[in-house]
Amino acid sequence: MKYIIHILFLIVSFGAFGQSNPLSSALRLYQEGQLEEAKQLIDSALQEEVNQSQMVAYYIKGFIYKDIFKNNPTAANKNLRAQAIQCFFQVIRMDEEGRYLAETKQSIKYLTSTYYNDAMVMIQAERFEDAINSYYKFDSLAEILPDSSLVTDSARDQFYLALGIGYADEDVQQKGSVYFDKAENAFKIVLANDSLNEVANYSLGVLYYNEAVNRILELNFDEELDEFDKFEDDTIELFKKALPYMQNAYEQDPEDENVIEGLAGIHHGLRDFDNYERYMKELKALRKDG
Repeated sequence: MKYIIHILFLIVSFGAFGQSNPLSSALRLYQEGQLEEAKQLIDSALQEEVNQSQMVAYYIKGFIYKDIFKNNPTAANKNLRAQAIQCFFQVIRMDEEGRYLAETKQSIKYLTSTYYNDAMVMIQAERFEDAINSYYKFDSLAEILPDSSLVTDSARDQFYLALGIGYADEDVQQKGSVYFDKAENAFKIVLANDSLNEVANYSLGVLYYNEAVNRILELNFDEELDEFDKFEDDTIELFKKALPYMQNAYEQDPEDENVIEGLAGIHHGLRDFDNYERYMKELKALRKDG
């Protein structure tokens, strides 16, 4: 209701209030919940030059478009979200006194956050490129939004963690080696910002460990001796790469059963059987106590 009062004030201030005025008519339809009809009317009104200089026109259009998208956030309405954001930024540019900055900025923040939410859903659907594009849109808008609370390291880390886990999924990894590199890069982005992040450390350790195990399972025993030696060196190197990340995860939570099991597996792969037995004993003790 606060927003509607401001809209009415704007219309009166511009001398535009009247039954035959398209802006007041669009507002009335919006209040009645007739959003598609309101959209048609405000779109038509903004074709007229006299309305293109009216801040209230963009204000009303922003709320109409925002609510249509909010009520039905389908692919067909994604463009309305972008146009609503453009309208609200236009209001900010025209509102020299900043009288409507608070509610306009709040609407932009809401719409901007939906790009982030979309990105996370797209990761689950394995639409990775779409997810990245949606996240970039979120990030670019969050950066230019005045006094935005959306720009946080936590939001970025959570996105890249989810992206890395999506790339590291077993079925995805089977689609090609490029996804190993993409997963590795995503986890390293998180660790560059937060080197102690337990999930990123654990996930990167698992990525290297799984790659080593998969290579062992795919081993062709008919290979020549020199090829076998190279294969062995490569797999040992992967276990070695996994170890510090799994160790970092262990330091963050020494009672995480998945981490302890991971350390045991890595040490077994490195033929360090003393440490393998150590972590297996820790794991059995935890499971017994649990």
